[in-house]
This record gives sequence, structure tokens and C-alpha cells, in this order.
Amino acid sequence: MMIMLVTTMLDAAPSPAAPEDQFAAAVGLFRRGSFEHARSALESVLRARPRHPRASLFLALCLDRLGKGREAVELLRRSVQTAPDDGELHSHLGVLLAGRGEITEGVKELERALELRPDDGTAGQALVSLLEKVGRGPEARKLSVRLAAMGGAAGPARTDGGPPGPSPSGAGGPPLSPAERSAQVETLLKAGGTALDQGENDQAIALYNKGDRELSIRSLDRVLELDPKELEARYYKAVNLTDKGSHDEAIPIYREILKAKPAYQEAHVALGISLSEKGLHDEAMECYREALAIDPSYPEAYYNLALSLSARDRNPEALKALQEAIRLDPTYPDPHYTLGILFLDMGKKTESLKEYQVLRELDEGMANDLYKAIYPE
Repeated sequence: MMIMLVTTMLDAAPSPAAPEDQFAAAVGLFRRGSFEHARSALESVLRARPRHPRASLFLALCLDRLGKGREAVELLRRSVQTAPDDGELHSHLGVLLAGRGEITEGVKELERALELRPDDGTAGQALVSLLEKVGRGPEARKLSVRLAAMGGAAGPARTDGGPPGPSPSGAGGPPLSPAERSAQVETLLKAGGTALDQGENDQAIALYNKGDRELSIRSLDRVLELDPKELEARYYKAVNLTDKGSHDEAIPIYREILKAKPAYQEAHVALGISLSEKGLHDEAMECYREALAIDPSYPEAYYNLALSLSARDRNPEALKALQEAIRLDPTYPDPHYTLGILFLDMGKKTESLKEYQVLRELDEGMANDLYKAIYPE
């Protein structure tokens, strides 16, 4: 009976998402740091469209962040052969090669990237660092002057769905978010740079995004020695502590930040997470509501609010919060998974299976976990 039911449900499932929809979902996973899940989604995109213009690049970046640098380099080499005039591919390949100690090859790829995209500031800064390493100081200084004349070390945030980095020629973009800025700093660090152009604070954020919590905290402490009131440094130090489970240390820092800047919505949510981990769900819910009062379109706040509501057995309210998080960001897999579990707890197996079907296109790992919850062995 169980097998027949599953077959019926899958037969009734909508057709698989188009590659572009899958790619957009994969980018969302990548941005959140879910690199293994993003990898699975990108591989699915490439099975449908082997020459997808950006999926290969994102997959290489995922592989690199998962410690599979050799595979990342080989993938980018194949991609460059397919698209030899894609400056962004050459840029990332050069950085990855340099990070693996292949400096000469890295220089060649970055030089090619700048031939194709002269305004690629990120590739330019990486190349400056490498040229200095190989004794080509005059060329490095000349390039550095040219980059300064362009107005900075790195271009604006991408507006075309690509990884953080310079926009295509003539394209503008909003200011870099902390996460996007730290990704650019990580690029410079891998190429042997010092990240001084972006500041020690950004270097610390890059270390945090790489998962190196202890080094990140030490770097943030150096920033705070110079400027104890630097809010972003204090925020990331507290987030590091939250990730380590040191909630009693993190909570006072969040409160100090919010006293100085009440509209810091990320700090409201992070404080709520630390409070909820201590079982203080009522206080946590107030934090999430404060964040939503600042920005009602903040899906992470709705998602975490739902978790605390569910912990207080307020499932109907949790259900509404999850549905709102999904409405705001349909590619955010966590609310789909939690909604599936919540439906299961409410005895709504059919609704839970619908969330499973959605998750199959967003996050294979979460989809499998939800399936096991629906049909435990």
C-alpha cells in the first residue's frame, strides 16, 4: 500500500523545474553556504544543459569550497575550452590555480581575463598580488595604478545571477552586501593578497564564510582593538559565538549592537536564534517580530519565528509563518522541509508529500530526510 501511494503521488507531481529555475534555486543555496546541496542542484542543471553558461562556474566554486580544488580546476579548464572568450571563467580559474600553488598558470589565466574584461577589478587585484610574487613588481605597480584610476579594487555586485564579482561592461549594481564583499576578499586571499584594500574587517568576514571561526574571531578582535564601536565586526564576532554554541557570550553583544543601532535587523534575528537555543522562545519571537517590523519581506525572520512558534506548540501560527517565508523566497529550502514536518505532525501526510516534491527540485538532501520522516523504515 505504501509503495502504491508514493507512486501515485509522484505520478501526480508537476514536471521537473526548467534548468533556469533549478539554477536560480542552486544559486540561492550557494549564497546561503549550502555548498553540498548547491552542488547536487547544479549537477542536475548540467545534466539537462551541459553547456549552461554559469552553472559550470558555480559548480566549480562549490567544489572548491568543499575542499575539492583539483576537481574545480579541471571543471573550469574544460569550461574555458568550451567558452574561450569568457573572461569570468579565466578569472576564477586563475585564482584557483594560484591557490593551488600553480602561480605561473594562474598569472596567465588572470592576464587573459583582463584582456577580455579590462574592468575586472577583482581579477586585477589578484593579478597584482601574483605579479609581485613572481618578481614582476613594475608590472604590478603599473596595474595597481590603473585599477586605482578605475575607482577601486573590485567592481559592483553582479546583477545577472553570476557569482560575486565585477559586472559586465557598462552594467551597474547595488553596493556589495557583507557576504558578497567577503567573497571577493576570499578571492584575493587565495591569490596571495592581504585583503588590505578591503580592510581587516572584511578579511575576518571572509574567514567566517570559509568556516574558520577561530581565525575569524581573532581577526575581529584586532578590528575591535582599533575601533571598539565597529558594529559589523561586533556582529560577526557574536555570530561566530552563536555558531560555536557560546550563547551566553553572544547575547550581550547582540544587545549592545541593537542598543547602538535598533534597526539592525540581522542582529535581531541572530539574537533570537541564540535565545531560542537556550529555550527562551518567547523572547526569541519578540526578536523576530522586531526584525519583521523593520523589513516585512525578510524570509529568514519568518522561518525562525515559525521554529519558535512550533516549539511552543502554536502550530497554526507556525504554519502561517512558514508559508509567508516560502511566499517571499520560494527557493529557500528550509521552510519547505519544516513545513513538511509540521504537516506530518498535524496528520496531513498528503500535504507533507507535496513539500517533499518541491524539495526534490531545491535540495536533494533535505528531500531525502523528509521522505524518511514520512515513511520511516
